[in-house]
Amino acid sequence: MSELLPVFLVSCLLSWFSHIFSTKDDIRNTYIKKEKIFFAIMAVIMTVFVGLRVSYNDTSAYIHAYNIASVPDSFRGIFEGLKNSSISDHILYVLIQRIFKYYSIPVQQYLMFYAVITLIPYLWFINKYSNNVFFSVFLTYTLGVYTFCCAGLKQSVAVAFCLIAIDCFINKKYILFALF
Repeated sequence: MSELLPVFLVSCLLSWFSHIFSTKDDIRNTYIKKEKIFFAIMAVIMTVFVGLRVSYNDTSAYIHAYNIASVPDSFRGIFEGLKNSSISDHILYVLIQRIFKYYSIPVQQYLMFYAVITLIPYLWFINKYSNNVFFSVFLTYTLGVYTFCCAGLKQSVAVAFCLIAIDCFINKKYILFALF
């Protein structure tokens, strides 16, 4: 995946700009006000790269599964058979797939949807809780978290929901924590 190198370099550069243009409290080594423009541009670049991929690890399996999935004949048909599904059937994944197929949404937009609901919470969490945005984005790449978003679609969404749940727990929003 040699195409990843420019995305990595641009993302690190933008996160570094975001880090140096943020207002910091040097005594506590924390941000007072975080710069948002560079970070938002970086988030868009990272999300678009993951959403436009055509191959990477399990991506071809997800594309194939989407392409061979049957198109529901009615909106009600989207929900048929879900009540008899077991917990291991990934009910929400199948439901989203059926909705996208019913509305004839192309597979690339389907992958883009998952890129958005995965990477935006990841990057939002980094921006909110990290004391060094550059280092956190660097670690996101080097530890394989970013490339995992290209490979494990359902697992990455689960991690994104867990990050939202952690934020709800930290902010004492226990009902939302339980929902996520």
